[in-house]
Amino acid sequence: MATAALRARSTVDARFARQPEIAAGLHLSLATAFVQRGQYDEGRRSFGLADAAWRRAGLQNSSAAARGRLLHARAEAMSAQPGGLDAARTLLAAERRRLGPAADRGMLGFHVAQAEAVIGFFGDLDAANAAFSRALAIAGTRPEGLSERDVLLVRQQQAVVLMRLGRPGEALPALEAVVADRERTLGPGQSGTLIARQNLIQARLMTGDVDRSLAEADALLPVMIERFGETNRYTLALQSTRYEALTALGRYAEAVGAAEAVWKGSEASQGPGAHQTLGGLNDLGAVLCRAGDRRQGLRHLDQAYRTVREGFGEDYDLTHVIRFYLGECLVLDGRYDEAKQLLGQVDRAKVGALVGDASWGVMLDLALAEVALAERDAGTVRRLTPLLAGLSSPRTPPFERRRYAAVVAALT
Repeated sequence: MATAALRARSTVDARFARQPEIAAGLHLSLATAFVQRGQYDEGRRSFGLADAAWRRAGLQNSSAAARGRLLHARAEAMSAQPGGLDAARTLLAAERRRLGPAADRGMLGFHVAQAEAVIGFFGDLDAANAAFSRALAIAGTRPEGLSERDVLLVRQQQAVVLMRLGRPGEALPALEAVVADRERTLGPGQSGTLIARQNLIQARLMTGDVDRSLAEADALLPVMIERFGETNRYTLALQSTRYEALTALGRYAEAVGAAEAVWKGSEASQGPGAHQTLGGLNDLGAVLCRAGDRRQGLRHLDQAYRTVREGFGEDYDLTHVIRFYLGECLVLDGRYDEAKQLLGQVDRAKVGALVGDASWGVMLDLALAEVALAERDAGTVRRLTPLLAGLSSPRTPPFERRRYAAVVAALT
């Protein structure tokens, strides 16, 4: 299908040379299809061809052309490729200037709010949540052209933001309702329904229902592979959920396979420097360190850390995540001086926001306590130990629970 789409694109402008408006619509449909498949470079080319066709038709200021540019902005943000977020912001700002007051009402206002929310998802979660709420408020005015599928997508995306904000208890019933509504109106096998189920499984995991989330993820995975392919970003997101569940259960050998699938699949479909690729490489390195293969784990983490800094900068959320796991693996490897330097640069708030866990900072405190223990800094160990009490919970993964017990035992 991908080959057929590329072949079709090469003939569109010639076949519809006298009907550029039709050509624009076809290019936009192809762009959307490429984005859904995670082929962002091809999607980007098709968005450009659509915009050029609207210009040839003299319709560059039409609602259809504006919608196409807003979809392009969303796709750039979703690509999570270096420069993608800046490109999305530039496209959105230009469209807001072009639309003026129309950017806050009607169908175009809905698309503007949705684009702002998707961009905010990668930089300002509160702004993303507010923008999704604004989109739903506009939807309540029933603008012409708005479909139930449009509204369901925004409800679903807002629930994902709630998870990232550390509010999975709110996201879970919202996603259960979205899945039920999608199955009722669009069918259980429709692509959007499958993606919503993947989001629902992630919410179950975040609320502590690990066994059920893993069982549902294992059942859904072959369906996602058949529908989207092994390297599609939604299939890989489900693999990431499986990775998190498997590590929570201490099943590290199986988690290695899930992390490797995310890394290699993302690299093949999105490129070696994409956010999802680097997240998979980080997870692979981290779980190898937990499984005792620290040499290989550190090699992957070093590669991920170098690439994320080059592509996204020192202060990007994922940079802080990878910085932490590299530092943690150095702790496990007994390289405390190097670990301390890295861990001291980790922004716990940014990591917590990216993983959707406001209490994530306890993991940083655990690693710092281990460094202090190695340095025989009893005062720092005593100061940090009370902050680690939550790690004694049965819900804490076995690996972290054992490390916490070792800190407490050494202190006493």
